[in-house]
Amino acid sequence: GWLYPSQYLNLVRNYADRRTQTLRYQAEACDEFYPIVAGSHPFRTDGLNTQTINASGEWSVLSPVGGSWVQFNEVKLSHGHYRFSARAMANAGGKSVRVVISGTSGPWVAVPVGNFDTISLGEFFLDGANNFRFEYSADGVQLDWAFSKKIDQRVALSASNGQYLSADFGGGTIMSANRSGVGDWEAFNLVDEGSGNLQSGDTVTLQSYTGKWAVADNGGGSTLSINRDGIGVWERFVILKLSGGDNIIRSGDTIALRSANNYYMRATNGGGSSVTFNSPNIGTSERFVIRFQ
Repeated sequence: GWLYPSQYLNLVRNYADRRTQTLRYQAEACDEFYPIVAGSHPFRTDGLNTQTINASGEWSVLSPVGGSWVQFNEVKLSHGHYRFSARAMANAGGKSVRVVISGTSGPWVAVPVGNFDTISLGEFFLDGANNFRFEYSADGVQLDWAFSKKIDQRVALSASNGQYLSADFGGGTIMSANRSGVGDWEAFNLVDEGSGNLQSGDTVTLQSYTGKWAVADNGGGSTLSINRDGIGVWERFVILKLSGGDNIIRSGDTIALRSANNYYMRATNGGGSSVTFNSPNIGTSERFVIRFQ
């Protein structure tokens, strides 16, 4: 049998939603919780202290004591930055909730009194499967749901002839630079592994519409594919600003991408054909304009 209630759902999501742009965690559908409360509760019969919010059949989980929590197990989010929020309500002031991600705690956040409202629980850099625990500081707090949203910048990259890079079919194959406009296949999640603003010299990764990661095969010196399910050395690139000024990279700047083996991304003939990672130097064909989407 399944080890926890949402295990089957997690397995399906791992294959059906590799980008994990957004995910909602209904409190009453949690995998684990504390404490067990005796008596009859709506929606579940295992001692989770659920409460009916309204006549339409929505539920929340009410904390009977301080230190209560609900947890969602082994939730796999793709490599990147996420903002967590929650919809909650308290019966009095001075009460808080926080998210704890595989043992790492976010800040305690005050809960609105008397009415449900949405609060921000913080931003986190995540990769892979984690347990998400939502903790209550006191009794009398109701949690309706929590939410994670991927907040990495979406970008498009155009070659020197103005044509855009494309992951054909949304990913799973090689890259080309032969598109005249930007659609789903031409927009990528750019995950900046630096801190703060995107800057020249930062290490970045590129994720396609279907959640596949760009890779410089063999670390460079060969083709550029976008068919990987995870991040390693070959999937990481250094982004370099070529358009002058300060080091901050802004929409419209000219950039280059360098692989682990110090080869540069190249649009064959400056665009209109394939894209490789086999150039030892930066010339016209190695220059791309980055545009934030």
